[in-house]
Amino acid sequence: MIYSILIFNKKTGLNLYSKSSSIQFVSDVLLSGFYSALFTFSQNIFHEDLEDIEFGPYRIVFESVGNQIMLVCLSDITDSVINIRKNLIKLRTIIKSEYKELFESSEGFLNEFEGLEEIVDKIMLESSEKEIQDDLKKKKCANLIDEFISCNEVLNCALISITGIPLINGMKKELLEISIKQMDAFWKFKNKVLDQMILFYEDKYIILYKIDSNFVISVLFQNKTPVGFGCLLIKEISKNISMVLKVHS
Repeated sequence: MIYSILIFNKKTGLNLYSKSSSIQFVSDVLLSGFYSALFTFSQNIFHEDLEDIEFGPYRIVFESVGNQIMLVCLSDITDSVINIRKNLIKLRTIIKSEYKELFESSEGFLNEFEGLEEIVDKIMLESSEKEIQDDLKKKKCANLIDEFISCNEVLNCALISITGIPLINGMKKELLEISIKQMDAFWKFKNKVLDQMILFYEDKYIILYKIDSNFVISVLFQNKTPVGFGCLLIKEISKNISMVLKVHS
């Protein structure tokens, strides 16, 4: 869940715009000062822009707009960085095309940015929306996953959007978070979505596999299942899910 989106001047720390959910932690003035201090510390000590940082159950993600403007998003730590970044980039594109001059000269008055509040509301809503909107698709995919989990070799399975949103979840919370964190880490390192990844977990293993440009499947296998056979099984279920999504599109 996104709790707030805030825009501040990188050079002065001035809060230019803020939008919060119904849950309000502290004042926007304090938040903008805190974010500005974090950003300045990163630049002065490491000579790099801060991209994201975790505090307890929360994650803060930064996105620059030119040399003066910074977008900041406060969200749950379980939210995918890929999804948050995607929405901040969308907002950055809108600001650069429609509001940049206003932000560079603004003193932080909300009524100057006509229409921006509706745009931010939509982005905050879309950040938690599922990407299988068709009930028939979702039901058929869920049935395939249920049948797949009933195999002796498979313990848990989840269908995840390419942006890290769980769509059909048959996994324990801890395992799902591990899967999404690995997707995030690969994306941050390579700037693209993984194709396949094998993670050894306790005496078992997880395979993450990209079905297509929209979906990734994560499967926890029994330790007695050979990795090669696990790869064959996950390719088969991925093919079946892909066929369902294409047929009913």
